[in-house]
Amino acid sequence: MSEPVIKLSGVRKSYRINADDGSNKRLFRKRETEEFVVFDNVNLEVQEGEVLGIIGRNGAGKSTFLKIISEIIEPDCGTVEIKGKIASILELSMGFHNDLTGKENIILRSELYGIPRKVALERLDEIVEYSDLGKFIDNPVRTYSSGMKARLAFSVMI
Repeated sequence: MSEPVIKLSGVRKSYRINADDGSNKRLFRKRETEEFVVFDNVNLEVQEGEVLGIIGRNGAGKSTFLKIISEIIEPDCGTVEIKGKIASILELSMGFHNDLTGKENIILRSELYGIPRKVALERLDEIVEYSDLGKFIDNPVRTYSSGMKARLAFSVMI
């Protein structure tokens, strides 16, 4: 088997949160905090061609996990090894220009990902088809639902 494209070993992430009870007794005291562990000792390998889905309730750490593998934030401990480039959809509207059409935004977003304009233009029809936006692709993105924006963003990344 080949080497994994994503490998996490013993990854831990925690935050300090306010532990005060909100009473005035603590008005002139140092704020008390406690550690909130998002996840601990995460071990994961993703091979080339595999798809990884992250599912969980609100506050479970899904976005934190994606930020760690996207190298936006660092874990408290453990190692994260990435082979290649990670493109995650953390903010769907990032990079979209609401007054441009879906097609124009495909070219714009491709350039933001470092894809040459010529390559983006060559792949335009394939990306449009994958997005399944049909006739809406020529409308301004401001008219899209959040689901349509998600499909457009995901299509450019694939």
